[in-house]
Amino acid sequence: MFKYSDCIGDIMGNMSTGQMLLEGKADLEWFSSNREELLTQYDRKFIAFCDRKVLDSDASLERLLSRLKRRRVDTSRMLIEFVSRVKSIL
Repeated sequence: MFKYSDCIGDIMGNMSTGQMLLEGKADLEWFSSNREELLTQYDRKFIAFCDRKVLDSDASLERLLSRLKRRRVDTSRMLIEFVSRVKSIL
């Protein structure tokens, strides 16, 4: 079972830079391979995820970050992506 405490603490004391990069890559691959499923629950929301688990979500990035900060989640270990069926045009 995933706990918020898994992403709390001094990350540099617990994990090397190489390990952080590998975990980040694994999380991005998880996000990419689960995108369709995530769209059904989180369309038009920002999701924060760590260790291939969604920590929290919100339509507002500011509210999401505020909640994570209150929970003392180590944001250096997590990734945030905006999930949307609408394709962005650059």
